[in-house]
Amino acid sequence: MRIAIVAIGSWGDVGPLIALGAGLAGAGYRVVLVTHAAYAPDAGRAGLDFAPLSGDPVAIPEDEDGRQWLESGGNGLRFAAHLIRIARPLLRAVLQETHAACSSCAAVLHTPFASFAAHVAERLELPSIVVGQQPVTRTGEWPAFLVPQGAWLGSRGNRLSYRLMEQALWLPYRSRYQRWRRSVGLPGAGPFGPAGRLYTGRVPVLYGFSGLVVPPPADWPAWHHAAGYWTAPPRDSWSRADAQVAAFLRAGPPPVFVGFGSMTARDPAHALAQVVGALRRTGRRGLLATAAGALPPRLQAADVLVAEGFSHARALPGVAAAVHHGGAGTVAAGLTAGVPAVVVPFFADQFFWGRRVAALGVGPAPLPMAELSAARLAARLRAVLASPSMRERAADLGSRLRAEDGVAAAVRLIDRYLGARRGAGGRATARG
Repeated sequence: MRIAIVAIGSWGDVGPLIALGAGLAGAGYRVVLVTHAAYAPDAGRAGLDFAPLSGDPVAIPEDEDGRQWLESGGNGLRFAAHLIRIARPLLRAVLQETHAACSSCAAVLHTPFASFAAHVAERLELPSIVVGQQPVTRTGEWPAFLVPQGAWLGSRGNRLSYRLMEQALWLPYRSRYQRWRRSVGLPGAGPFGPAGRLYTGRVPVLYGFSGLVVPPPADWPAWHHAAGYWTAPPRDSWSRADAQVAAFLRAGPPPVFVGFGSMTARDPAHALAQVVGALRRTGRRGLLATAAGALPPRLQAADVLVAEGFSHARALPGVAAAVHHGGAGTVAAGLTAGVPAVVVPFFADQFFWGRRVAALGVGPAPLPMAELSAARLAARLRAVLASPSMRERAADLGSRLRAEDGVAAAVRLIDRYLGARRGAGGRATARG
């Protein structure tokens, strides 16, 4: 059976899906990864077919709309507004590209933010499965991740927040979707879009995070699953940096890891100065994962290494603590390594993950990037480094996470769903 996995975003969004695709390929499926051209070499190394989508996530921080999007913080309205400006011009192109890529497939897997693939699956009469690293299932236990940080809504308000988030990400695109649907012979999608299909039992939702980190709430539907982490494979370009980082780790006491992934501060030199200032105040070596380049001369020192493009999974077990943006992939790597963390979120679901780290007792309350200072970061780092219980909880959680196999669990669930579809007379055909 040929399956498409459709995704958009940074390496933290796409890398785990390459791991899932490799697991499916090992189980006998033929998998085509449909995403940005930058990930074609990674797909090839994993044994996956590849089809490109328009858009370049690496270029987003270089554009003013992209910078403002990253600076939207916990404000869901600002997040949605800037996302619309970035994504809406690409919608027709990605619909056409996805349709072409999926036309020879028997099923479509897609992330929540690649929901355009749901319309393509409907047009091709294919079963679809939502796969992702951020929880978007309605629940009364916590609000949607686009709700401003600290808002208390109660159970009903929390559930309503998901419907509001769904509409904020549907209504601005609705007219374009409707034009495309008419052009391919589909009826209108209805006033509220496709989100409701996730609650009918026809579309499973598989999350690539562990139930140990996000315990599934009692009000989640039975077909929404936390399968466990899908650990992204190392990238081929990382080998040289990996060797440099390994040598630095061996050269002294465990450092503090600092990395903000694809997030870019408007003034990276200022952000770096605050980070190095916090390391100086705590007397710790620092391993900085940054694309901002070398440190300014006044900040350079033998106890701080700036490296770009290395495996977090390989490096993090050797550090004393981590400071990061709270991206789903970085959270996964840090928790699996058993490392306590200070989360410095920029926007969107990063605030949710920062709160989860604190709730698990493996880090302090998150420190938003907009509030970053050397003094504030140093205070949180001291709290982490001086807490044996926090380190013990992180180590215990890491041990339990390493015992899970999220890819195998997800493959079993996909097998079960597609097998049920075959039994019900769906279009899915036997593997091979």
